Amino acid sequence: MKKIFTFLVITSFICSIHSQNTIQNSSHFSVIDISTNTGKTYTRLLTLTTTDDGNSSKEAQSFQINITKLPENGAYYRISKSNANGSGFLSDPIDLALGLNSKTIAAVTFDINRYVKIQFSSADIEFDALTVNGDALNVSNQLGGSNLFDDMTNNNNAFTRQISLAKISDGSSSQGLQKLDINITDLPEGGANYRVYKTNASGNDFFGPSTALTLGKNTISVTAVSFDRAVKIHFSGNNTVFSSVLANGKEQFMPNTTGSSLLFDEIENNDTWKRYISLAKISDGSSSQGLQKLDINITDLPEGGANYRVYKTNASGNDFFGPSTALTLGENTISVSAVSFNRAVKIQFSKTDIKFNAISVNDITLESDNIIESNFEIFPNPASDKISIIGIENIKSVKIFNSLGALVKHTKNATNIDVSELSRGVHFLQVDNGNLMTRKFMKK
Repeated sequence: MKKIFTFLVITSFICSIHSQNTIQNSSHFSVIDISTNTGKTYTRLLTLTTTDDGNSSKEAQSFQINITKLPENGAYYRISKSNANGSGFLSDPIDLALGLNSKTIAAVTFDINRYVKIQFSSADIEFDALTVNGDALNVSNQLGGSNLFDDMTNNNNAFTRQISLAKISDGSSSQGLQKLDINITDLPEGGANYRVYKTNASGNDFFGPSTALTLGKNTISVTAVSFDRAVKIHFSGNNTVFSSVLANGKEQFMPNTTGSSLLFDEIENNDTWKRYISLAKISDGSSSQGLQKLDINITDLPEGGANYRVYKTNASGNDFFGPSTALTLGENTISVSAVSFNRAVKIQFSKTDIKFNAISVNDITLESDNIIESNFEIFPNPASDKISIIGIENIKSVKIFNSLGALVKHTKNATNIDVSELSRGVHFLQVDNGNLMTRKFMKK
């Protein structure tokens, strides 16, 4: 089974790493600045209905948001709505939690139309799904929020973001055809444009014409030349939403971090150690006794560095913590020697913003640079009880594997699956509809 799983991980048990959606960079939320006399503040607003919606505004209003990361001190929201005489009502603050958060505001019978809005305390809330009144909203990446794109300077406000395809220092590779493919899923009101920037044979700047972006796939090609050059694509419209970006045929991905990757769990109520990854559990039986190894290739460390330590249980079942050890840029191999009893083994990390581009547990690759996207979604993710498969038809079978490659669930013709009995942690869901496609999800 291990050999089969390793092959599947490399070929399909992998999913796209995109920039995290935050309330700050989502066009679905409006900016507000409210401070209350209780010390509570609210910075973003989600509108469920307005008086302009007529009678439909009187119907039940609801929202669901699947939160993948909260600010260090948590976050909360409150309901703002109008009542029968048109005056406003504000609810008490309601704490947000990781995973699916939902709220329904009951229908009313009074004569006048009403507004219902949700005020949020933080713009740094990260989420991967948002539904308003039963309609799933597009929460793909935005030009203004994705760090695939850089800020523009001295651009007279026409173009605000850019992506580089080639630099003069790239040498002969900069001379070839340069191409950007970007799939646009939503455009701001009034549309958005791009232009090509490049340097010519003399090293001087050249700016192409402003060209309208369109919904769907946009392919921008810059012909080959016989000299070294820089090539960039400039964009207007920070709220332009996209689902994929390829630069010269290569999918562009955001760096994984110990805070954003679903492979790592949060360590609660600990100011020193923030995240951990599990290598073995006591319930794994004899396989937990063998050598346990984590390989992680670190591409960037936070200011001041970061550390790890080994957690394991001993023969008596008691906790043991190894020494704090500094992580280094590049490949870090952490090995925990074999024993003759069943045990738990985890690696704990001191920071959430450690960036990495490859990771393996016991020589099984969990994530790599060669990441491909499967054309379906799992909702909610993380999940505790049930999951739904969205965006794929004619499903023949669904298999779920745990992070060590063991098949833990197999069902046929199902789009809604009970996962309540699965163990907590990372799992891989494989869908067969004539093609094998896989996505990763977290069981809470």
